[in-house]
Amino acid sequence: MNSKHRKLLGSLLSLTLGASSLGSSTVVLANESDGTDFDAMISDNQLSIGNNKISRTFSVTDGKVATTGVVNHKIDRTLTPGAGSEDFVISAQTYGDTAQEDIIANPQKLDVENATAMDRTGWTASLTNTSGGGFTSSDAGKLIDGNLSTNPDDYNNASNPWDAVIDMKEAKTVSAFSVDKRPGFQEEAYGLNGSMGKFELYKSDDGENWTKFDEGEFTADDYNLHKVDSLFNVGDRVAFNFTAPQTARYFKVRQVSTVWNSDKQEFTTSEINFFVSVKQSTGIRETEY
Repeated sequence: MNSKHRKLLGSLLSLTLGASSLGSSTVVLANESDGTDFDAMISDNQLSIGNNKISRTFSVTDGKVATTGVVNHKIDRTLTPGAGSEDFVISAQTYGDTAQEDIIANPQKLDVENATAMDRTGWTASLTNTSGGGFTSSDAGKLIDGNLSTNPDDYNNASNPWDAVIDMKEAKTVSAFSVDKRPGFQEEAYGLNGSMGKFELYKSDDGENWTKFDEGEFTADDYNLHKVDSLFNVGDRVAFNFTAPQTARYFKVRQVSTVWNSDKQEFTTSEINFFVSVKQSTGIRETEY
């Protein structure tokens, strides 16, 4: 792809760029959402976004986007993240045939390890697919039982998309959700099928009429498979921050695809959690300032 220069209005996209203040470990966020113009430069392997106050450059490699530098033009300082640090995840989605219909979204990395999940006491769950298959309420309840060793699992019951519907019993405001994959297995070839990949998110006030509000994808890198004691294919908890907080009684997580062995089309997620709010981490260590 040849280099392109597109000048967009800030009112079309809320741009959040991080920079460190001089002589301090405080992260300063500049939000250009007041109609100020900003420039976006896109090439095969680099994306730069900014204005005369602050700019940020990202590298684009193998579908992954990482910050290579942040320049605060007001204080003439450049911040270069250290190796391994993570801040923004940038995803480009095209909803139309023209550049004006392109949307650039920047959900930040979720610090779910330090966040408190919502209390699921009294909640119920159902799990069905569009082919008429499904699990009993007891098996579906394993998604919210707090036990990472239990999960719905039936290799004969396999057909995406799967709908995991969570009834919170009353309207609640939610900002993020997380998924724990099926438990690891003592044989390295197993414990992979049915791990959620692409997903769609819906909400409802009555459990009948649904509104889609977000979509995303968990990848093999996100799960970070590893071995724990004698178990292979143990995965990290993966999470997704909603574009905006959502209020409803019912939330539906639709599994559209799986990460590994996609032809199996099973659903084997162990736990689904929801969060009122999740700290968003820049992933840049204070010592790197």
